[in-house]
Amino acid sequence: MAKRQRPNILNKGGNDDKKKKPESEISYLDDFRFSDDEDEKEEAASSLPDVRQTVIYEGENYEKLLDYVYHRRTNGDIYLTQKEVINSALKNFWDSVGEIPERPESVKEQERKKKKRIRKGIKS
Repeated sequence: MAKRQRPNILNKGGNDDKKKKPESEISYLDDFRFSDDEDEKEEAASSLPDVRQTVIYEGENYEKLLDYVYHRRTNGDIYLTQKEVINSALKNFWDSVGEIPERPESVKEQERKKKKRIRKGIKS
């Protein structure tokens, strides 16, 4: 009498022909938006990484932001995010201001040291 094999519950569909499921025709990448604009691609490649920052808005501005994003999404731009709206508004603002001189390296170094002390204090 042959020894009965136990089913492999960790098998992800390798040898078990009975339980094969049809593959989806929709790729998980279909939900991502890719930019066709070469300038945006170059700008994204050369820019600094995104930064998570807590910002306090006036209540009225925050509500308008939520309303704007909601109405754009319900009118077809389903992938619009608050982040995109804020970044677009800031870019328009910086364009209207003109040239802004950079902070001195000494100030940047002080900011880095302060940030490091704060992080060290939070971890302990």
